[in-house]
Amino acid sequence: MAASVRCSSSAPDSTREYTGLANIELAAALLGLSPREIAGKRDQIIAFADIGEHIGDPIKTYSSGMVVRLGFAIATALRPDIMITDEVLAVGDESFQKKCIAWMEGYLADGGTLLLCSHSMYHIRKLCRNALWLKEGRVRDSGTAADVAQAYLAYHEEKTAGERQPCRGPWRPPPASTRSSPSSSCRMSGSCRGIRSRCARKCTRRTGAFRSC
Repeated sequence: MAASVRCSSSAPDSTREYTGLANIELAAALLGLSPREIAGKRDQIIAFADIGEHIGDPIKTYSSGMVVRLGFAIATALRPDIMITDEVLAVGDESFQKKCIAWMEGYLADGGTLLLCSHSMYHIRKLCRNALWLKEGRVRDSGTAADVAQAYLAYHEEKTAGERQPCRGPWRPPPASTRSSPSSSCRMSGSCRGIRSRCARKCTRRTGAFRSC
């Protein structure tokens, strides 16, 4: 048996009209549980989801986090052979995330297979042995979770550094014939030692003009 949990509040209109409790019954039935099995696991699912009295409200009134809480709670009650999750750990409060991680660790220790889709390198390294990095629909890297996570973080560090390159060279005043036009230059004196965005903010604040660094 495989179970999938996605971080999405987009569900068919028909099921969004149902209460959380009714969705438990429906989802469990679709995954092959008998009415007796559903009844035996209902309290466990409600307790794990921990959404209180909102379990009796229509799904359409739930936040995306509440939808994921309920969906993950249903999946945990089933103990599937394969668990597919998409950004489940990106929602919910700290206690819910810790509860999910603890469940996943126990699930993996019992021989379960986890396919975790996430932008969190902490969770990738903590829960996965192997990783696949997709960028724009193509495989960018694959290997051990530690190696791929390191490559991913290094890529974004380099990308961020590139976006904050220092200004090149000292600022020089424009020719006298152009000084009357505030849009032609920045009125700042001295060298522009800040990063590009900082220089732009200062120039704009001084004169309403922007000088390219």
